[in-house]
Amino acid sequence: MYWTHHFAHHETLRRARSWLIALGYTPDRMEVHPDGVPRLAVLVSPDELAEIEMVINAVERTDPEGWPSFWDVARQDRVYPTAPAAADGGIGRPADVIGWHPPD
Repeated sequence: MYWTHHFAHHETLRRARSWLIALGYTPDRMEVHPDGVPRLAVLVSPDELAEIEMVINAVERTDPEGWPSFWDVARQDRVYPTAPAAADGGIGRPADVIGWHPPD
């Protein structure tokens, strides 16, 4: 199954992708959509779903504006790229620090 998440900022999307790669999720299992509202789709098994959600929630906590609201998403122009986006090269261990809190 695919797990999809919309981000408020491109930098947050980049950080989430970087952390997922560091955890062993290969780039071929991810679809990154930077046009319009930044979006990430990851091919996951049901066993991996909790881990993915935990990483994304930790990354989102460090984004000052958080998830885009309904109005932000509705305001975006629909963009359909004509060429595939270039893959990031040389992604290694994430340098960004993120915080995680257990669910209340």
